Amino acid sequence: MGKFVGMFQALLQVVGAVAVGVLALQKISAGERGSGGLILVALILCLILSLSYYLRRWKQGLAFGAARNHARTKVVRVEESVTLQHPADEVWALIRPAENSVALGAAVHAFKVPGTPDGAGEWQCSIAANGQASILEVLSVNEGRSATVRSVFPERTHVSTFDITDQGNTSTFTYACQAEIPSHAARQFRIVQGHFARDYFSRIAESLARNSQVGGQESA
Repeated sequence: MGKFVGMFQALLQVVGAVAVGVLALQKISAGERGSGGLILVALILCLILSLSYYLRRWKQGLAFGAARNHARTKVVRVEESVTLQHPADEVWALIRPAENSVALGAAVHAFKVPGTPDGAGEWQCSIAANGQASILEVLSVNEGRSATVRSVFPERTHVSTFDITDQGNTSTFTYACQAEIPSHAARQFRIVQGHFARDYFSRIAESLARNSQVGGQESA
């Protein structure tokens, strides 16, 4: 309804401007150049002011639309899987302890936060090479199979799941991350999380291969 009223008002303004313009031309044609000129100048000024007003409203509408799109959020989920040439128990033993984030190259220092329980409710803290600290809360654990964690610091947005499917001498490791984020950031989130997952898989595979070499040398 509001849009219709606005269009009707604009139409009336156009009709009025045409009528005033015709009147000004008639006066000029009749020899009343002074009054006709004044009417014409006033009409031009009114048209300029009207154009300025509608241009300002248009820009405000664009800004409002951009802000509304920026504020709109959506739940985005990213999932990646890899087949590892190692049994599930070896993979679980590597990824489960908080301290192993150091061995995986994800942190320079990592630990289970003292006073938190083992399993659900456990907090894990890691410190990156640049000094940035992050804390994860373990939401649930299916021992030897899967774990779900939530970011606590610096932001409480991401929920991640680590799932291992035993395939005998090999295993399938799946990483999934879900978050509610601004709609405009969804594509970048997918890119970043996909890159993180593939890099994480590579570090796990390298660490498992390194552990197997060390174990083989000790057996020999």
